[in-house]
Amino acid sequence: MIVVSTFWEKATLIHAECQQGLRAGADRLSRHWYDLVKLAGHESGQKAVLNHDLFKDVVKHKSIFFNASYANYDQCLQGKLVLIPNTDSLGALKKDYQQMVISGMLY
Repeated sequence: MIVVSTFWEKATLIHAECQQGLRAGADRLSRHWYDLVKLAGHESGQKAVLNHDLFKDVVKHKSIFFNASYANYDQCLQGKLVLIPNTDSLGALKKDYQQMVISGMLY
């Protein structure tokens, strides 16, 4: 079950980052998108997508323990989960990804 919940934990983390705007340089943030893509292609991630109750539980947990005014976790359950950062942040995210590949963190 841990891998299944990790999918929604990563998705809501990405949502919060997109709501806030990525920090300068997006240093080591691309790994979260990488992980989410890898999980989505795995059986566990596909199970997570179908488990809406688990999604609600993760959103509730994040709202209590990781709440921030910018996170807008309530929007996740209203069909407004944001996984793509604004255009200005995409270049920094791409550069971060390339740096992580070069360093051997991602493959």
